[in-house]
Amino acid sequence: MKGKGRFPEQTLLVAFRDRAGWTQQDVADRAKLSKCSISNVESGYSRPGSIVKKRLFELFSMKFPDEVKTMDDIFLPAMFPKKNTMARLVNIET
Repeated sequence: MKGKGRFPEQTLLVAFRDRAGWTQQDVADRAKLSKCSISNVESGYSRPGSIVKKRLFELFSMKFPDEVKTMDDIFLPAMFPKKNTMARLVNIET
């Protein structure tokens, strides 16, 4: 159901983007995606497809190499996040 709320994986994506200090356009440019794609994923309008996931993973794994080692670190449902990933996002020692 598009547009009916956020898909769980978007919460971590937004958190990483905010932590990097990037706008949606910054992420789109760096990942070679459209700003519309980033906006749709973040708003919950659409789920990220395999190409979008791959490009975002590559981007954020370079920016945060200690925290993003697998796609699950960005796209694991936010209701079941990896403890270390979420703790680092809010700057809490684990």
